[in-house]
Amino acid sequence: MSNYKTEANLELFTFNSNNSLKVEDISQIFDIDLDFKENREFFREDTIKLGYKNESERCANELLNKHKKNVLTEDQVEAIYKDIINYKNGKTCFIIGNPNCCKSHTYKILRVNDIVILTISYVS
Repeated sequence: MSNYKTEANLELFTFNSNNSLKVEDISQIFDIDLDFKENREFFREDTIKLGYKNESERCANELLNKHKKNVLTEDQVEAIYKDIINYKNGKTCFIIGNPNCCKSHTYKILRVNDIVILTISYVS
């Protein structure tokens, strides 16, 4: 019998559609993967020198510049999510998009009044 554990995970993120998207909104999704949040071994060499606290913040800033719009929509949240799961920075790729780390995943985007909700479930 193997010592490998399979874990089911559920993440929930909320965004106010009346507010402009911020780096923190995107970096909280990257923070699922500790290689982007804490493991400096997987940061790009100049991430800290450029003033970012971690790779999550740097990647989020890059995606924010790509997806910057005044009104946050479900389509925009979906495009950002798809960019995140396919993100590679040269040293690592996002855990959910990596078939070696994540067996399967699904997501759902809902809108409740002014709130856009992103739920992500994945098996690692």
